[in-house]
Amino acid sequence: MKPFIKICGITNSHDLDYVTSLDIDAVGFNLFFESKRQVNTSDLNQLYKLVPEHIHTFLIFVNAKEEFV
Repeated sequence: MKPFIKICGITNSHDLDYVTSLDIDAVGFNLFFESKRQVNTSDLNQLYKLVPEHIHTFLIFVNAKEEFV
């Protein structure tokens, strides 16, 4: 049985291109404003469009207000 592999902390298209070329199942984008790996929403919109359809996408929130999520 193959393990489910998710890589988080993607912040730019170069890294996204690299990790999606690997045999992974998912990528994660960090939206926690205090994180050094945080992605702003405009960059997130662009990056999300580049994720291949066969790869799942996760968003990471920490104590976010419901309106933001």
